[in-house]
Amino acid sequence: MRFLILSCLFVVATARCPALFTQYDSNCYRIFVEALPWIEAKMACSRFMNCQGEPASLISLKTRLDEIFLKKLMGTISPQNYAVWTSGNDIHTEEVFRWGDGTLFQYVNWAQEQPDNGQQSSGEIENCVAFFLRRGRPLWNDAMCELERPFVCMVPSGEQQDFGYYDQGANTVY
Repeated sequence: MRFLILSCLFVVATARCPALFTQYDSNCYRIFVEALPWIEAKMACSRFMNCQGEPASLISLKTRLDEIFLKKLMGTISPQNYAVWTSGNDIHTEEVFRWGDGTLFQYVNWAQEQPDNGQQSSGEIENCVAFFLRRGRPLWNDAMCELERPFVCMVPSGEQQDFGYYDQGANTVY
């Protein structure tokens, strides 16, 4: 922890987000193309934190504008359609979807006949929410958390000249 604090003191940034992160609204985002199961993606995000000690989390899509931003961010990596993990899930109470910060879904954009908890596909329980594009249109689907998907991390942006990211797993400051 001492290294994290010292790192933040030495990192002077002219932007509110570190390299490889993109700012939108009051958060910084980074897309990871490495496909991981939902819980591993969640843990990978938590390795990043800002200088205020706030850990990153999987992305939350609370508005249509959030979806438009994510669609553009995904397009910077690949023009192909693919799904990414969000923080959305109904792990604790079936059919009660919450974001990673515990807030209930207010805005939703489910694909047709979703969420279905696996009734139309594998029959396996589906508790984790993936964001995908169908013919360029953003949509959501509940999916088995064990599936491996790319993911997007988000963390609150910091103030100028007091901002850095520390990857605890790699002992690296970004």
